Amino acid sequence: MKKTIPTSIANTLFYIEEDTYGELDAYLSSIRLYFASYTDNIEIIKDIESRIAEQFIDYTSGAEKSARIITKEHVDKLISSMGKPEDFGEDSQEKGTQQEEKKAKTPRKFYRDTEHG
Repeated sequence: MKKTIPTSIANTLFYIEEDTYGELDAYLSSIRLYFASYTDNIEIIKDIESRIAEQFIDYTSGAEKSARIITKEHVDKLISSMGKPEDFGEDSQEKGTQQEEKKAKTPRKFYRDTEHG
């Protein structure tokens, strides 16, 4: 039997295997570091942690509420489904930048109102 470390994620208690704890902690730290420069970083991190807790609850749904034991397979499945922090905002940031550039390049057309001139 492996040692477990009790950990609270989004106010939900999980028991994480000792050898898996380091991997999950590194993942959560990289998320915090990635979003540190955002203005609403605390809210974003709380939302991500809530989603992580939801997924862990789904992974351990067959277990008792007090025996939510998270294994390496659970953490690997979580990381593969959510992706690395570097992957979170690339598409949306690129789309936002492209839309801003498109707006800046498109000249505005002015039309004369002949009826209410």
